[in-house]
Amino acid sequence: MEIHQKKRLSSILGVTLASVAVLAVANAADIYPGPTPTGGIVDWAGFYIGANIGGAWAELNTTDIFGLYGTPAAGFVNDNSGVFGGAQLGYNYQRGNFIIGPEADLGGMDISGAKSNLPGFTDSAGSGFYADITGRIGFAVNPALYLYAKGGYAYFSGGVSHTDTFIPSVVSTSGLSGWTAGGGAEWKFNPSWSVKVEYLHFDFGDNTLYDANGVCTPSACPFKDHFVVDTAKVGINYFVSSIYEPLK
Repeated sequence: MEIHQKKRLSSILGVTLASVAVLAVANAADIYPGPTPTGGIVDWAGFYIGANIGGAWAELNTTDIFGLYGTPAAGFVNDNSGVFGGAQLGYNYQRGNFIIGPEADLGGMDISGAKSNLPGFTDSAGSGFYADITGRIGFAVNPALYLYAKGGYAYFSGGVSHTDTFIPSVVSTSGLSGWTAGGGAEWKFNPSWSVKVEYLHFDFGDNTLYDANGVCTPSACPFKDHFVVDTAKVGINYFVSSIYEPLK
């Protein structure tokens, strides 16, 4: 990721987290110690917005289909890690202990890195912005805590690339689509505020890149890439409305 892109990502995360912090301070007088005063289940229903930050671990698996750099179907692995975070928006529908609803995430993954697995051949993964639209389903295990699973569609603006120094060429692709799945735990410490920890696995599938260097038949050398990212984050959510009424 270029320096100005890193600064832009840092600014977005900083503004988002600062805004959430200001709202939290404004509601500090409503600190929520645990069970509702009426003895019912905490209300999780309604719209919420929040921010998150954590770490990401990317793995790029490359297959040399024609064996240009050795045995056909030889595989190379490039591992990178970095910062991951952004903002989320969602809605919870609750019936008793069960909670379900959609959630959308938008943020950035700073996971760029390159590796030369063989002389003359380098494969790289880039950083970029990500977005996902998922469904969450959870179960309240006590008055203020619930566990959930989520999954859905994912997009990543970054990409993968290969550099061939023997016959100078660079091939790349970006704007990757795939799926994500994972889960987490969320605790409501205040009528309007909750904190969460979450794990997500992103799989951006197989992408085939062609190095048209004239050596392979038919004048193109395909490399198949499989790109995955594992993430772990902490986050905070602000609920637009919240009540203490016990749910039936």
